[in-house]
Amino acid sequence: MAIPVQIIWSLENGGPSMDEPLDHGTNATQSTLDPQTIFIRHTGDNEITGAAIYMREFIGSTPDGATYTGDASIPTDDFNEIVGWGDETDVSFFGGFQANMDAAGDFPLTNWPDESNKISVSGLGFVVSSGIADIEANAFELKKEMSGTTLGVVDGEVPAGPAPNYRMRMRIQVPASGVTAGTRQFEHILKFTFTS
Repeated sequence: MAIPVQIIWSLENGGPSMDEPLDHGTNATQSTLDPQTIFIRHTGDNEITGAAIYMREFIGSTPDGATYTGDASIPTDDFNEIVGWGDETDVSFFGGFQANMDAAGDFPLTNWPDESNKISVSGLGFVVSSGIADIEANAFELKKEMSGTTLGVVDGEVPAGPAPNYRMRMRIQVPASGVTAGTRQFEHILKFTFTS
C-alpha cells in the first residue's frame, strides 16, 4: 500500500503548515513587493526527488476548497497577465512572479531575474514566463542551495526530516506601465517523486 506524503509549506523553519492562501501584499505600479521566505518540507521517511515548482491558474485546490477572489472575469486572465509580465523585455512592462532559491548565499540581489535574464545568471532565480515554470512540463527544479548549504545535497531533492527546511524567497514585481489595479490570484505547485 502506498503511503501518502504531505508537502508542508510554511512561513517559518519547522513551522505549521500555511492554512490560508499566501498574500504577497498590495502595492502600486513600478514597485516590487517585499519578498516572502517560504519553507518547504514533507512527511515522508525518505527524500523526495524530481522536485520542481511551477505556477498555474487558480482552480481552488487548497485543502479548505478556497474560491477565486481575484478581480478578473476568470482565473485564467490573472495567470496569463502574470506570465505576460514575465515575458516582457522592456523594463517598463516587465514584472511578475519571481523566486530566488539561493538560501546558501542569503538570497543576494544578483540572484533575482530581470527583463534580460528570465533565469538569473547564477541559475538560482527565475521569473514565471513563457517556457519557465508556466506549466508542469516547464517546472523549475528546486536548487540544492535552498537547503542553506551545497554540501551533501542534490538539485531537485528534498531530504526527509522536520528541519532545517528547504527555503526560497518569492516576490511579485508590478510593472511600471500597462497595469490595471486589482487582485490577482494563482497557485504555486510543487511536483515531485517519492518512494516509500
